[in-house]
Amino acid sequence: MNKGRSKMPKGIDQIIKKVIEDKMDIKGAYAKPTIADILWVQLIISPYTITKYIYWNLSWIWRHTILRQPYDEEEKLYVIRKYLKMGQHQFDSQEDERKQEYLDKELWIRENFDAWFKEEEENAKKQLAENNRYKQYRRYLKNHGVGRMTFDDS
Repeated sequence: MNKGRSKMPKGIDQIIKKVIEDKMDIKGAYAKPTIADILWVQLIISPYTITKYIYWNLSWIWRHTILRQPYDEEEKLYVIRKYLKMGQHQFDSQEDERKQEYLDKELWIRENFDAWFKEEEENAKKQLAENNRYKQYRRYLKNHGVGRMTFDDS
């Protein structure tokens, strides 16, 4: 006979769910929201947040534009994140090895970042050119054109 999921005792099912929930490590924008992520809490603390943002910008200008101090590791990661056009959650969800790779390649320097980014784009294009699904998609576009969405009912 076939023992299905419905035959499993409820206690075991709850234990399995609890183990899975405990072991899951969801990072980034899909993680459980903290109290500070709730909109009305953000609205209440917005004067503090705005003041902190202004202070941070002024200190950045003072330290790195006027005094020309070098970046520390956190500031380097911030500059790299801005160059990559990533949000905080998205960047934080990346592996530490990848972040260390960014630091090893000195991507906070714009010239290094531009060269690295161009190289990454070329690698991505090569991988797409070798991908059969992408080739199939390109042939479809060549033969049928880009799909157009219209709202004309006539």
